[in-house]
Parts: sequence; C-alpha cells; structure tokens
Amino acid sequence: MKALREIKRLKITMLMISWMCLIYAGFHFPLTPVWGDRPNQPFQGIIMEKDSAERAIYVNEMKVLVPKGTEITTARDVRLSFESLHPKQWVFIQAHHERENLVADKIVLIPRYIPLEERGKYRFFTQTGISK
Repeated sequence: MKALREIKRLKITMLMISWMCLIYAGFHFPLTPVWGDRPNQPFQGIIMEKDSAERAIYVNEMKVLVPKGTEITTARDVRLSFESLHPKQWVFIQAHHERENLVADKIVLIPRYIPLEERGKYRFFTQTGISK
C-alpha cells in the first residue's frame, strides 16, 4: 500500500516538473515567429479584440495595425473591409515592423488553424514561403 502511494507521488511530481519545463520553454521560444529578423513576417492566429478607432486588431496577444491600404480577403480571394473582421475569427497575417508597431500588409480570413501538411493547398501560404 505504501509503495502505491510512493508511485502515485512520483507520477504527480514528474507531471508537475514536465509542465514547469514546458511553461519555462514557452517564455523563451514563442509560438509564432513574429519578432524575428525577416522583413515580412507571416503568422496565423485568432483575433482576440478589435479597436476600430485605432484600426488595430489583437492577434496572439500582439497589436497589429491595419492601415487603409491593407489587403483583406478570404481564403477564396473575396475582398473584405476592416469592419468585417470580428473577434474569434482565424486569420493569416503577413506583417512588417514600423518602429515599434507591427503593421499588416495582408490579412486573409481562414476557416481554422492550417497545419503544415495542408499549407500547400492554400495559395497565400505558398506565396509567402512558409509552406515548409
């Protein structure tokens, strides 16, 4: 009986240590490569919030400015306006940095997260070079 308690305590300890390692690694290795050195940085995520006054959306906890000339489309190339973007929608964004701000060049509304295996099916992924 005592051995079973020790095994259970060991399993719980190992589980806690593995979660702590994952959380620690998450702070050092971000999930989206937005703050890299590339001039155009493509990424996908969910719109968390929209600020119409500033023409900005918040995706993956990052503020993305959307200037008037930004191309906003669906995955099937239907043009949309900034007003058609809403929270809880999946988007693919190609952006660049201007000073301290992240500015969107292109926004594509996508149906869901698109895994690596399926990215070759979508033209906007292959044009940006992140299909691999």
